[in-house]
Amino acid sequence: MFLNRSITTQFIAVFVVSVLLVVGSFYLVLDSVYHSELKKQAETVADNVDAFGSWVSQYGRVWVRDDNKSYLGQVTLVSATEPSLVAAPAGTSAAADVWHFYSKNPALAQREYSEVVEKSASPAKFRVTSHNVMNPNNKPDAFETRALERIRANHLTEYYEVLPDSFRYARTLYEKSSCLTCHASAASAPADVRERYGTENGFGFKEGEVAGIISATQAHQRQRDASAHPRHGAFARKPDAGDPARFQEISFCAVRITSAATMRLSSHVRVAGSVEGFKPE
Repeated sequence: MFLNRSITTQFIAVFVVSVLLVVGSFYLVLDSVYHSELKKQAETVADNVDAFGSWVSQYGRVWVRDDNKSYLGQVTLVSATEPSLVAAPAGTSAAADVWHFYSKNPALAQREYSEVVEKSASPAKFRVTSHNVMNPNNKPDAFETRALERIRANHLTEYYEVLPDSFRYARTLYEKSSCLTCHASAASAPADVRERYGTENGFGFKEGEVAGIISATQAHQRQRDASAHPRHGAFARKPDAGDPARFQEISFCAVRITSAATMRLSSHVRVAGSVEGFKPE
């Protein structure tokens, strides 16, 4: 059927199909490179979060001064005054220096770290969550719930999805011996942990099993551009051509332009054929 068409029609059809194949292949390659780069950035975020948690874990807890917004334990230190070195009026005593220190375990330190990043201008955000959270504020969202289910069912070390507005990545966390101090059982957990979080959730873990995930979120380029450079009338900033969505628009434009050029080429071929085939009587 196709071979019965004129040479011009066959040429146009082959030309259009070739252009579509080239544009489609280019889009798929660009899309793959773009998502690969997002995954590498998310992996770097997870590496940094994991390293920070390991640093806190090697000390058991970290102590901060004069910050009682969120903490587990509390210690108050009072400086001892030396009467021979302090000149105080008769009948009075020199005022002692007082410091209040508050402790944070790895999970609490990581959560506060994530809150600071959430308020920053960084396009990458993160949080640490689990299927058995001790702190209700760390409850997993829809993506994180799916990630935890897939990771636990299929023994995955990572899981990711490409969503319309972001790239979501989950890195598996495994229970370490240093974590069992708080998470093995409610009976063996420190008193301040039980007092703050109760005894129902966040316990029963064993060394080596899945403890949770580091969840990283990377906004797509167009979302970052929109937040960093709001559009105003004719001076609106155009999306980055490296964004697959933007490239798809460009691809469609290229196809339309190609179709228009093909129609013009067909017209010229028909005109040229009629002139070549004209014979005066």
